[in-house]
Order: sequence, then structure tokens, then C-alpha cells
Amino acid sequence: MSLKTVTVKNLFDRGLLSLFYAYHLGAYVRVKRLGMELDWTDFDGMVREYPLWRQTYIPTGGLKGKTVLDIGACCGGTAKLFFDNGAAKVIAIERDPVRVKMLQHNREKFGWNLEIAAREFRVSDLDIERDFTKCDIEGYEMQLLEAPDKIGSCSVEVHNWYVRDRFAGMGFRELTEPNPMMGFCVMANWR
Repeated sequence: MSLKTVTVKNLFDRGLLSLFYAYHLGAYVRVKRLGMELDWTDFDGMVREYPLWRQTYIPTGGLKGKTVLDIGACCGGTAKLFFDNGAAKVIAIERDPVRVKMLQHNREKFGWNLEIAAREFRVSDLDIERDFTKCDIEGYEMQLLEAPDKIGSCSVEVHNWYVRDRFAGMGFRELTEPNPMMGFCVMANWR
């Protein structure tokens, strides 16, 4: 079977390798129950990680009426989480143009107060007025360390032991058990 004939059913049947191919082919899924457009990464996250997101990306005191900076917004899975938990506004930073289109679709479909910055994260983004920051940008979270006084209330997914130790030294605590080999975990500085 060639990659061009891959269907949704056999993507699931084939597991993660097919999910990798689907992402690189620009495949997406429309989740009928939610009415959302998601790529396979965000779809997989919503299916497997949504309960974890509730525990790690919603700070004590909640988000009611708050503004969230969503660094590495993907297609809007975490934006949905934030709006479902009362956020008034989400500022989404996402560099992938396919994901940005899905973010735009989801914003229009749900009427979200979602501002989209279609570009890479910059340290100067930490100057944006907000109440909470979620950062999940696959290794580039180290950029936050360049401006520790501007991070504010934050949950960050770290991708190696060195970065984990740097965030721990700034008062972040582990919200998930680190991967023993890589140190991958979610950390936060809110209590």
C-alpha cells in the first residue's frame, strides 16, 4: 500500500509510524463530535493527553476571565481546554502554516477570542500582557530561560534533563514524572 492510499482506519491500525507519515503528508482529521480540525499530533494529544492537560495546564485558581499565552498552540487543542476552563482570551503562537489554518478554522467555528501569531516564538513575546503561559515547543522551551523575570505563571513541557534542571533551579516543580532516559516532563511555577 502506498502512502497516498492511507485511510483514517488503517492509520489507526498501523499505529504511531502512520501518525508520523500523516503529519508529514499534511493530513488532518475533523473531529465530528467536537467540530474541530486537528492534525494528528493535536488529535493524539486530545485523545491521550487531555486529562493530563487539565492537571498540568490549568493553574491553581483557574483561568476564568484570564488571558493565556499559548506557545506552541498546534491546531487549538489546548486553546479549547483554556476556553472550556473560562479563559477570556488566548494568544496562540504557532509557526506551522497548516496548523495555523486549522487554528483559524477552529476560532471561526467556535467564536473564540483567539489571537494568532503565525510565526516562531520570540523571547519578546514574554512582554505580551497575560495571566498565564503554556509552553510546548519541542525543545525550544530553553528560550524562556533567556528572560526568567518575564515568564510569569507558567506550565512548560521540557524535553531533556539539562533544561529540566535549569527550570527546577528557577523554582519550577515537576507535574509529571520525568522520562528516566530523557528527562521529558511538564513543569510549572504556580502552586
